[in-house]
Amino acid sequence: MRVWALLMVACGGSSGDAADSAATTETGTVTTGDTGGGSGTGGTTPQSFAGILTGPTGEPLSAWSLKFCNVTGCRMGETDAAGAFRFDDATTDPYAFEPVPPVGSGYATVLMPLTLEPDETRAVDIEVPMLDAAEPLSATPAEVELGSGLFVTVSTDLEVPFGAEAATEARGVQARVLPAFDDIPGTVIAAWYLDPFNYKSSAGLPFRIENQWFLAEGSTLHVWVGSYDDFAWLDAGEVVASGGSLSGTGRLPLLSTVVLVQP
Repeated sequence: MRVWALLMVACGGSSGDAADSAATTETGTVTTGDTGGGSGTGGTTPQSFAGILTGPTGEPLSAWSLKFCNVTGCRMGETDAAGAFRFDDATTDPYAFEPVPPVGSGYATVLMPLTLEPDETRAVDIEVPMLDAAEPLSATPAEVELGSGLFVTVSTDLEVPFGAEAATEARGVQARVLPAFDDIPGTVIAAWYLDPFNYKSSAGLPFRIENQWFLAEGSTLHVWVGSYDDFAWLDAGEVVASGGSLSGTGRLPLLSTVVLVQP
């Protein structure tokens, strides 16, 4: 039996536990991993988004809270005993999908903006890794490694999401298994998940990437960052292979999912 209620919830924040804004949200008591819902502002035909969450050793991540948000609000769900989830009756509006790690668990936040095509049923299995060790932040910008091979120039001067605390450290992890980032043009060759999640920088954060793939000198790639608030992948600029690094003039607008793409 499915029970639906309308309530006001906080969407976004650090590791999914602090609010950026309040939204009218559908939530349900679900026993099958199928989180239903109503129609929104998008298409008139039903779409679905489903998948399985597992941990770094393949263990199912059961009873994880999920957020599936668009401009009309957030639909809340929960993984079942096998780590499975499903959102039916979705619209063709842009969404931001966020599995919310338990507070203090050390798991990464794997944010995934997406847009479903009419009548599409999309299945994405996601391995949620553990974050690497934290790096302390200083008051002046300094380069720190946030996940293997991603070096970001960052300081404590980050914009704090509503209800969260100022960041004193940051960390990340490079994805060992890449999910299907179908909404990004090109071939995804690497992804990183950064924390504190959804902390922003109005000036942007300079970054460079270690050339772990031995790309030819002068090779040009693109970097995208997942935005919870915009339900979209934000363009963080191009990087060019030179002297063992991939670097450019682009900036990360926030700490979130970072994806490296080969055209």
